[in-house]
Amino acid sequence: MDAHDDSLDDMPRQLLSRAHRIAVLGASARRDRPAYEVPAYLARHGYEIVPVNPRYAGQALHGRTVLASLAEISE
Repeated sequence: MDAHDDSLDDMPRQLLSRAHRIAVLGASARRDRPAYEVPAYLARHGYEIVPVNPRYAGQALHGRTVLASLAEISE
C-alpha cells in the first residue's frame, strides 16, 4: 500500500495560487541556468519576484533589484 498523500502533490500549486510575491534564492544572471529561467517565468506570469543572491546584490535582474539576503526584504 502506498503511503503517499496526494494532497502533498497539490501543495505547490496551492501556494502559488495564493502568492503574489516570491523570493527567488540564488537567482542568477546567467541565462543558461534554471536560476535565471524560473524567476523569468514567474515574472512573465504576473508574480512579483524578489531576486536574492549576494553575488549580484544591487544589480537589476528581471526588472528588479537583486538583494543580498532575505533579511533585506521588506514586508
